[in-house]
Amino acid sequence: MKFIITAHPEKDKAQEAKDSIEKWLEEKSHEVVSGDEEANLAVVLGGDGFVMHNIAKFSQKDIPCLGINAGEVGFLTSGNLSEWQEILEKVLENNYKVEERIGLELELDGKKFGPFANDVYLKHPTSMVSLNIKVDSERIYRNLNSDGVIVSTPTGSTGYNVSAGGPIIQPGIFSIVLTPICPVHLNIRSLVINPNSEIEIEFLGSRNSEPVYLVADGQTIDEILDKNRKIIVRQHSKKLLFAVLDKHHFYKALQDKKGLMK
Repeated sequence: MKFIITAHPEKDKAQEAKDSIEKWLEEKSHEVVSGDEEANLAVVLGGDGFVMHNIAKFSQKDIPCLGINAGEVGFLTSGNLSEWQEILEKVLENNYKVEERIGLELELDGKKFGPFANDVYLKHPTSMVSLNIKVDSERIYRNLNSDGVIVSTPTGSTGYNVSAGGPIIQPGIFSIVLTPICPVHLNIRSLVINPNSEIEIEFLGSRNSEPVYLVADGQTIDEILDKNRKIIVRQHSKKLLFAVLDKHHFYKALQDKKGLMK
């Protein structure tokens, strides 16, 4: 097999493991190439944020990514850094699978960004924002007053979305989740919508005339201040390729990593 090994640049243990993994694979007559080349699999050593960034990057080149946790939670990974040899032995025995999951595309002022693995959200830094939101040109929320809104993939549903009261979606269910953040009205709920839908978020204004932050997978894309500016979110054309071990259990990971009640 041909591998790409990438490690978080600020994590010394990940960098040390990268060197060990590359040597170990080459001793087993497998090829390790740079991130600019084609490969069968990219092995990503880092936390969920670093894994997410690399999945979005390598999926565009049709290279699946397998995450090994060198961070704190590691919900998107197949195991911890101390287990790398056991994990990769299973990979070499072909005891893994590649899951296709949806990513998000963001459009702002005619410019497109993505894919994003987790979520896109618009959030006021200190107080409240007012929004109009349409799904496939149909108005869903009019003058929504809230701290902001989250548009999430099933993969990202266990992150900011669930903290804001949104539902947990199994990764294999193709859908998009729309969750208002702390809305003023009590009857406002999350919506699970068709993955082929297009979501339009229109900025109507904010408390204290402060800019609101447009964030995608933890990266600030822009600060929105001009009224009637519109953000479009839709499914990205490229599927995200997650390599997972055959015995990966979604609900067990929720229990172990996220504290879901057993």
